[in-house]
Amino acid sequence: MGNIVISQKTSKIKEKYDYFSKNLYIYIIMTFSPIPKTFLNSAIMAILVIIIFSCSDEYSSIDRKTAENIENPAGSSSNGESSSSVETRCGGDLYNEETQFCHNEIVYEKCGDENGLGKYDYNPDTHFCNENNYTIAKCGGQKYKPAEQCRSGIVEGRCGGEWYSIQSEFCHDSKIYDKCGGTDIYIPSTHFCSGNAVYGKCGGSDYNPLTHFCDTRDGKSYKYVKINTQTWMAENLNYKATYSKCYGDSTGGDSQNRCDTYGRLYNWSTAMSVCPTGWHLPSHIEWQILTNFVGNPVGTKLKAMNGWNNNNGVFGGTDEFGFSALPGGYSSSTYNFSEVGERGYWWSATQGTSSGIAYCHYITYNFGNEYYLTKGEGLLHSVRCLKTEA
Repeated sequence: MGNIVISQKTSKIKEKYDYFSKNLYIYIIMTFSPIPKTFLNSAIMAILVIIIFSCSDEYSSIDRKTAENIENPAGSSSNGESSSSVETRCGGDLYNEETQFCHNEIVYEKCGDENGLGKYDYNPDTHFCNENNYTIAKCGGQKYKPAEQCRSGIVEGRCGGEWYSIQSEFCHDSKIYDKCGGTDIYIPSTHFCSGNAVYGKCGGSDYNPLTHFCDTRDGKSYKYVKINTQTWMAENLNYKATYSKCYGDSTGGDSQNRCDTYGRLYNWSTAMSVCPTGWHLPSHIEWQILTNFVGNPVGTKLKAMNGWNNNNGVFGGTDEFGFSALPGGYSSSTYNFSEVGERGYWWSATQGTSSGIAYCHYITYNFGNEYYLTKGEGLLHSVRCLKTEA
């Protein structure tokens, strides 16, 4: 409606202007006519005064706010009536000056004062509007919630009745924990922090990722060691697979409590696929790479320092490389167990020249060397897995 009024009033002014122009034209003609100039001049001046005052009255009656709305139609409401609020631009966006303000080309909502009253501008670089509409100074450059506090530039929260730093700590089940690497939050019941990284627990327990890995199939962790260019398990595998046995128990159980020490015994076909993902049964050549690097007496250097039968008062080797070989013995295909504590046998992935046999490597308690031979694939021996390198 305001736009229509403006158009009508503007048209009237234009009519006055046209009228003035025509009379000015008459004035010019008559100036050069024989009529006395004194009379003409007085008449023309009277006409000019009338027109000027008339134009001034018409223009002064125009509402300036409505005229601005013509230039900026966005200020008008959808029903054609002018809005009472004032909208301005901030970084290209319109905002309402009554409830919002502009800072560095960004629109912010106005906020209450320190008591939560009124609507005021504030400096978003140093302050913020909290959930309760209070203008609060930032804490060390950080926002914080009403239930938190700022102390010495550090935002603190409540955990089990104690204050903690939400920047470097977190609360879980009313207990305070350090963030992993200073930034990562985790669930302590299922994960743990080692160094600056979060790991899943293995069988519900933490482990050292620098020295152990987790077999996620059954939640057992194994120590590993790098020897030359190879990374070996430093324990015998103890994964319960079909056709695997613990020494002395043909049922698949562990009635003699041997598995935790010596691992399980596997036939060759099972051994070929029993290693965890990322690990494999080493070939005969990979075993030889190990023994050639270690050098004689290989057996003595690879044996664990304890866990072997008595050899003239010595119950193991020097374990110079951390391989920690242990004597798990072996079993026949009919589960006749023998030589636990005396010898350790480990399958390789390489078959022999005859059908049904494969290479295995072994160490004895009373000799310092390491040996290999081919044995029937139905026998049950220990397994040491080798890490598969990319």
